[in-house]
Amino acid sequence: MKLSESSFLADENIHPAMILFLKNNGYDISTVGQLNLTGKSDHIIINEALKTDRIIITHDSDFGSIAVAGGETFTGIIYLRPGHIKGDYAIETIKTVLQQDIEVSLGMIIVAQRQNETVKIRIRRQ
Repeated sequence: MKLSESSFLADENIHPAMILFLKNNGYDISTVGQLNLTGKSDHIIINEALKTDRIIITHDSDFGSIAVAGGETFTGIIYLRPGHIKGDYAIETIKTVLQQDIEVSLGMIIVAQRQNETVKIRIRRQ
């Protein structure tokens, strides 16, 4: 399956404008808030994403650390760097990631590092 065909779970630190952008462009995205997971541990969020076959979109590097170091099974993680930036900035970063139409595999971590207008994408597969 391609990334463009995937379902997503937005962490609580993802800007509402980016969530709206994804919804308006036909992506299946739920939020931590919609699932009543706000404030819950990253472990619980990872498990919920796995149960619902969703890729987590986050600015929080802890997800990758927990998933890899903890040996947890997870659907996938998209880690957008830097975090907590204006919505438009995050939207342009996720657009670049989605344009790559990456082949999804269980336990995949995509790191998108944006600096000015350049986005570097690294993919880690289990």
